[in-house]
Amino acid sequence: SLETLTTTVDKRACGNGASHGFLLSKIPEHHTNLLIQPNKATVQDKESEYLKGEFKEKKMAFLYEGSSVNLLENYDVIVTVADSFNHNFKAIVSNRKLYRVLIDEQHTKEQSTSFRKATMFNLNRNLEKIRFDCAITTITATPNTFAKVDISIINENVPKVNGSISCNFKKSIDRVVNHIKKGESVIINTQSRGVIKLILDKAERNDFFLISGDGLRANLCRTGK
Repeated sequence: SLETLTTTVDKRACGNGASHGFLLSKIPEHHTNLLIQPNKATVQDKESEYLKGEFKEKKMAFLYEGSSVNLLENYDVIVTVADSFNHNFKAIVSNRKLYRVLIDEQHTKEQSTSFRKATMFNLNRNLEKIRFDCAITTITATPNTFAKVDISIINENVPKVNGSISCNFKKSIDRVVNHIKKGESVIINTQSRGVIKLILDKAERNDFFLISGDGLRANLCRTGK
């Protein structure tokens, strides 16, 4: 299966630079590396670096909606997104030998299956077709819970943090409230206005530091929090 022939790397403690290093890696003559990015903006970021002189020893193509790429030409590296890879799959694989494929931010690919089913299905189907011809690796610094991980890159300078997983919503809320009442600092990751309001009401607090998008911030303001 595709999963058994794909290496998944967890680099959570090592910061940035994996995809950058991939673009710098050596490639055999007459071969092409393929980098699949999570979105158009990240491809454009790499394209901007390339135009400024990064990776100048390689011939690279940046394939996304609105870009202009002649896939009949030879490239050392093609940087693209899932949709463009699927749409141009035949042109990509018929004119060149792929050496390595790196799927960056693997956790977003898994999360996208709930609302981009067709794109993710076609991506997996196309990767299945080339899985015996090249090395396929996925990488992320934030693997989803219970996700398959083959290699974990450990940074010894990062202190160990123990985490717990609970399916009991009430007990989880009560534990958070208990820590707050003890005067401890608590970091809460949620997209739910209701969860934040419930915790603050139970803890009898109205002071907190919020990092959020405009939608969640507006919803909290409407509740008076």
